[in-house]
Amino acid sequence: MKSIAKNLKYKDMGKKFLTLKQFMLRQDVLKLYRDVYRMTRSIADQRQKNEIRSWAASEIRTHRNHQDEVTIRGLIIHGQRMLKDLEKSLKVTT
Repeated sequence: MKSIAKNLKYKDMGKKFLTLKQFMLRQDVLKLYRDVYRMTRSIADQRQKNEIRSWAASEIRTHRNHQDEVTIRGLIIHGQRMLKDLEKSLKVTT
């Protein structure tokens, strides 16, 4: 009986549960952000490092309310391409 009341309480709080597809997309976004953060570790210039990190965070914040899975997947692919370009340019400079 208590578990039913507990479940109703959570529904009343307005918590939304993610579908499996949404959960996986969320994990892809987090992985992309972590990859960008790791990539910037090799940048010696602190100002440039902070600029790239804040840009990545602001891009994620800007697009955080998208609900369309196709749009989100497209943004992830675009971010992965940009990460590869960043990696290439860092290899050239070192």
